[in-house]
Amino acid sequence: MSKGNTLIPINGKARPSLSQESFREVKKNFDMHREFITMMAQLTRAKLDALEKEGFSHEEALELSKVLF
Repeated sequence: MSKGNTLIPINGKARPSLSQESFREVKKNFDMHREFITMMAQLTRAKLDALEKEGFSHEEALELSKVLF
C-alpha cells in the first residue's frame, strides 16, 4: 500500500517513491544528459547536411533525418 509519495513495504519501513528516485538520478546526471542531447543534435545536423550533399532535396533529407541511424 502507498501513503502519500512514500511506498510502505510489508515490513513497515518507508522508502522514497520510484519517481523521486528517478528524478534524483536524472538531476545527478543532468550535465551528461545535456551533453548527450547536444551530441545527438550534432549527429542529426551532420546527417541532414550529408543527405543534401548527396543530392536529396532539403525536404527529403529532413524526413530521412528523422529516422534514427
